[in-house]
Amino acid sequence: MQSANGAVHETKGLARDVPVELRGGIVIYLQMHVVDRAPYDVLLGRPFDVLVSCVSRCDSSGRQEIVVTCPNTKRSLTIPTYVRGEATTAPREVPSGFQASRN
Repeated sequence: MQSANGAVHETKGLARDVPVELRGGIVIYLQMHVVDRAPYDVLLGRPFDVLVSCVSRCDSSGRQEIVVTCPNTKRSLTIPTYVRGEATTAPREVPSGFQASRN
């Protein structure tokens, strides 16, 4: 896998059909490449955008929201974005049987 800075790293493998629940009860199934010591929890890209018909909305104040639509139920969810470092840091729940990604 190639990073934005041009570095190339081997993946540990591919996790297929991983159920990911977004707020609002929308469940999508993703194909996820596993990377050792990644500086992020999950990196979403073009396949995710296409799967959920992702739409980005910006207003004149500079705020941005992302609207995703469940491919199965057609329910939509609006997700606010934050300036780097300003996101709320609520603790994440890790489902039983899974390790936190950075432990």
